Amino acid sequence: MWPQSRREVNISVSVGAQVGVLLGAVHVANHVLESYVPVRPFILIISPVFLMLALFGAAGSAAWERTQSPVLAVVAGVWCAMVAILIALCVAFCLNLAFEGNAELQLHEAFAASGMNDPGAFLVKNMLEATSEGLVRMPIFAVFLSFNPTSPARMQLRSLPTRRPRCLDQALNREIQVFHRRFFF
Repeated sequence: MWPQSRREVNISVSVGAQVGVLLGAVHVANHVLESYVPVRPFILIISPVFLMLALFGAAGSAAWERTQSPVLAVVAGVWCAMVAILIALCVAFCLNLAFEGNAELQLHEAFAASGMNDPGAFLVKNMLEATSEGLVRMPIFAVFLSFNPTSPARMQLRSLPTRRPRCLDQALNREIQVFHRRFFF
């Protein structure tokens, strides 16, 4: 009952879910590319990683901008990670098990080195190990990146113009004129 009664928490979770769905789509596209395009340029390998990091920061930044709470910014980032990893895992498990032959073919060398007898069992073992890594690493990345004090929304607030006294402006203008006369004329 508590999370539903606080408007800020709902906003934070909503922002995290929306960005998480986008990140989940990125992960799904990356998985499909990995599965069906054996040789990819490096930019297609690293782009989803950088996009993931940017989206964690965007989720935290958007939540911070709307709620002005660093804790809720972290909640949005972690929720983004959880939604994205669940989407990616559901699709990856379904695709890998539906097209098991293709997945086993990609893991042929690792299967041969493992010493296991059943390639299907090795595929499931490999998927579960990859899942455990994603379920641990993504929320940790999200905590640090959504709490980043250099995110775009916070940078905007810091860069708001401050009013200087008029006498300071006049003194700066005089110094600039002296500098120009001395070095450029």
